[in-house]
Amino acid sequence: MQFETNLDACINRFMYRINTMGEFMNLVLKPIETRGNEKILKFIYESFIIRAVAFIENYLTCLVGNASVRKESLIRDYFKEHGNERKKQEVRNCHELSILSKHMEAEVSFKKDAKKTKRVFEYLFNFSPFPHREIEDLIHDAVLVRNIIIHEGGIPSDAHANQMRNQGIIVVSEIIA
Repeated sequence: MQFETNLDACINRFMYRINTMGEFMNLVLKPIETRGNEKILKFIYESFIIRAVAFIENYLTCLVGNASVRKESLIRDYFKEHGNERKKQEVRNCHELSILSKHMEAEVSFKKDAKKTKRVFEYLFNFSPFPHREIEDLIHDAVLVRNIIIHEGGIPSDAHANQMRNQGIIVVSEIIA
């Protein structure tokens, strides 16, 4: 398949994954809802959240990777300003653009309110990876839910509920609270 740009390939891959997941959800939800199997329904929704967050992270990484292979001097400046001593040394001694690009891709992270991701996007593109605050809040909450599923067995605590930007997305169990 021929794309107009490599950035088109990023969005097309992202949209393909989202559409495939939507088709899957449409196919399996109705029979499971009809049977009333809450355990399996919860599992499907958890799987959806995990994959959706992975797709978004992969999309942002793809954008950064494609842009950074064309902006070598910006990558080097970025790590001079924001890298730790080890990273500064690695970047200073690196002569392969593909490796420099991988260093930049590794900066894409949702940790600490996506601080590094926002910084990378400002550096490379002069705009935020999130089109507006509501989307940023929604992605923040999805990442938190994903982390609860993966690292906490899907059981949120009051501390998790307090981190949510949109209230009511998670419900703290009375058993745990």
